Amino acid sequence: KKEPKPTRVGYAFWIRREDDGRILIRRRPEKGLLGGLYEIPGSDWRAIDAPDDVMLSEAPVKAQWSELDGTVGHTFTHFHLNVSVLATTISPDQAKQLDGSWTTIDGLSDFALPTVMKKIVRHALKYR
Repeated sequence: KKEPKPTRVGYAFWIRREDDGRILIRRRPEKGLLGGLYEIPGSDWRAIDAPDDVMLSEAPVKAQWSELDGTVGHTFTHFHLNVSVLATTISPDQAKQLDGSWTTIDGLSDFALPTVMKKIVRHALKYR
């Protein structure tokens, strides 16, 4: 009988610029899962009992976050992932301090986003 896949949890940080509504995305490291692809910034993916404050401390910016209803689920070969999406809007000055690319919603399709990130985008867009 196959071992059940473990479940991991994480946060995705949906960050919009207040001046033009662009969204922050960044490129994942070349090594590892989904290497070199683009992502909505997020915490590490951890065991299911990971403390929220640890994951929140990995946000790319200090901000007022609002957690969107529901989670995004995705199954990889070796584990299930449940992602909670936290959203915030930041000023252009704050935006300048962040690494990554700022793109319009329509422009997201120009980037190589893996399926799990497309699911996160769809989830976030339900609440904009």
